[in-house]
Amino acid sequence: MRLVRVTRGVAAAVALLIAAGAFAPRASAQGMDPDQERARQLIVRIRRSMREIDSLLLSGAKPDRVEKEFAVN
Repeated sequence: MRLVRVTRGVAAAVALLIAAGAFAPRASAQGMDPDQERARQLIVRIRRSMREIDSLLLSGAKPDRVEKEFAVN
């Protein structure tokens, strides 16, 4: 249950950052404000983490597959 709350919180933070970025003026990478670049990198890392969390949650929904992998190891 706690993981669901954390996941929802992270998803809300990502949505907020994406919404803020959607209204920010576009700039080339060379002329980009350092704060904007850090925000962009943060969004990229959060998206990767969310994909990883999704895959872990999906694999956790298949306990028979996990048990087989444990048995092999």
